[in-house]
Amino acid sequence: MESRGTRLEWVKKVTEKVTIPSAVGGGVRNIEDMKTLFDLGVDKVSVNTAAVRNPELVKEASREHGKERLIVAIDGRAPPGTGLPRLEMVVKSGSECTGIDVVDWTRKVEEPGAGEI
Repeated sequence: MESRGTRLEWVKKVTEKVTIPSAVGGGVRNIEDMKTLFDLGVDKVSVNTAAVRNPELVKEASREHGKERLIVAIDGRAPPGTGLPRLEMVVKSGSECTGIDVVDWTRKVEEPGAGEI
């Protein structure tokens, strides 16, 4: 998992100024991180690495905060040297391959509660 966290002070300043719905991703690791962001005025959160590491997080977040507030980000790329048209999930800002097929992952997170993909 990435060690960086979400820049909360920056998020707070933005949510105080903007009047449009906002979504924040990057460094969101668990339900507590999501709650912190929602308390700052964020409308939606986006997760990728945390969801891959802990698929139950999607179900838990949807149940706790509502499906409409959860985005599961999907980053994919063709596995190196394969020439395959299929995309593999990558995490940690694209630096780590997972071996998970993007289409399979999309189906897996849709059912338990991803509001947006």
